[in-house]
Amino acid sequence: IICPLNDNNDFEREGGAGTHWSLLVARVTAENQLSFEYYDSMGTSSLGDARRLAARLSMLRLAALGPGSGASAPGVAVVDCAKQENQSDCGVYVLLFVRSVLEAYLSKGAQDAAGAAAAVSAFRPQDAAQMRREVPELIRQEAAAMAAAKGGPT
Repeated sequence: IICPLNDNNDFEREGGAGTHWSLLVARVTAENQLSFEYYDSMGTSSLGDARRLAARLSMLRLAALGPGSGASAPGVAVVDCAKQENQSDCGVYVLLFVRSVLEAYLSKGAQDAAGAAAAVSAFRPQDAAQMRREVPELIRQEAAAMAAAKGGPT
């Protein structure tokens, strides 16, 4: 489960935006077991939020599996990942981290947390700049594909 986290805790605040993005990843590692990984390009400022979300996801899993399932509520492992060099690239780094987690999952399976961890620690500011250029183009491509599928202008 890929869970981007935003530090906005005031949902009534106008604009609704927080100031920082990080990532929580939940993996099923064995029958009835979850593991959680926390990725943050600035440190651990939202680790408490990640732990609360992990606890809630664990409770949902425990409730779904029923009593006597052997499932337990695990902790959250902080992954050593690349750190941003400015105050504005956290969302871009989350996208890079998600890409690495998904690529590791697709190539090695759910258990390959180590593959993702190795990749996320190697990102550089140039990778964030490249992702900033890629995202608008991906959005344009998706919008054109959706318009074409609906028979509208591309």
